[in-house]
Amino acid sequence: MLEKEFYISRLISLQIKGGLTVEQETELNNWLAEKEAHRLFLEEFYDQEKFKSEIGHYLAKDKTNLWNKVIGNLDNPEVVPLKNKTLLLWSRFAVAASILLVIGIAIYFLNNHGRPVADHSSAYTNDLKPGSNKATLTLADGQTVTLNNRNTGVIIAAEKLTYNDGTAVIANHNGKTALRNERELKINTPRGGHYEAVLPDGTHVWLNAASTLTFPSKFSGRNRKVVLRGEAYFEVAKDKQHPFIVKADQQDVEVLGTHFNVNSYRDEPTVNTTLFEGSVRINGNTLLKPGQQANLYPTGQLVVSKGSNDVIAWKDGKFKFDETPLEVVLRQFSRWYDVDIEYPNGIPKERFTGYIDKNLHASDALDILKYTKIDFKIEGKKIIVLK
Repeated sequence: MLEKEFYISRLISLQIKGGLTVEQETELNNWLAEKEAHRLFLEEFYDQEKFKSEIGHYLAKDKTNLWNKVIGNLDNPEVVPLKNKTLLLWSRFAVAASILLVIGIAIYFLNNHGRPVADHSSAYTNDLKPGSNKATLTLADGQTVTLNNRNTGVIIAAEKLTYNDGTAVIANHNGKTALRNERELKINTPRGGHYEAVLPDGTHVWLNAASTLTFPSKFSGRNRKVVLRGEAYFEVAKDKQHPFIVKADQQDVEVLGTHFNVNSYRDEPTVNTTLFEGSVRINGNTLLKPGQQANLYPTGQLVVSKGSNDVIAWKDGKFKFDETPLEVVLRQFSRWYDVDIEYPNGIPKERFTGYIDKNLHASDALDILKYTKIDFKIEGKKIIVLK
């Protein structure tokens, strides 16, 4: 019963306390070398702020049944693990908080039914790399420029168009960073790409994969208006005299200066706007407060609900899910790994809770999802979901 997982967890605990023998240190290093996911997991565990956050999450759960299921698997009586009922954090080895150890210990956790999931990563015939800095810039005359993937974003200011390291995106004959008198610019991220942009007014935008932002090279008139398809996080420059408006499908989001996220992918059932700071007005009449999310349905119905910081985990290099339907999880994978999803046996009803690092290859990410009791295989540019 999870002997290896609990043994590795004890090695990590000994490492924290400085009590590893040479042989144990070799064993731990060998485990870290097995998979990139193991190394990333340990880095995440040593992130104290993240770890404290996870402790709070666990302590908020019902611990009695979890104790009864897990305590029988521990040889070390000083460790008292807590476990969420669904997978939380990283691959086969998830993390739980310890009550009795002040520093804390990472232990590996049971799946929904208390049984380990076999490691099928070697069964993948090919793998898919994670997304990266990829985008194109389209000018008003139709010219398309492939943006440098060594940079993370572009800055549009006055008549200059530069990368965030100061180098020119489009240079004139003198090699200067001059931007021609463009009426409209469009930044597009493909599936498997993301990028940042600082707009002419100083607004900072993070574009998720498979997204397009259209905006003028210079804002004029009463409003600062942009058009979004896909998903983006905005930190809007304050200008009370010129409201900033994001048009996303049937929804107009009007702000003066604030931080918010808009998800308007065509394959999602609603257009979601989540507010983190300031205030926004949806379609001219619904005012959101920080911590709220507006969900706009195709029928035009607008429902306001409680928002979550999870929706912007993508901006910080994470997938984060909380009882999320597997179909929704895989739609995000489809955009990030530039892959199609096939369900030959129908769409499963399972849900998933947990963090997944976006730097993982697709095979490692899918190994994490196998805790839902669903298996997968990769064929070319397709992920096939097996029941």
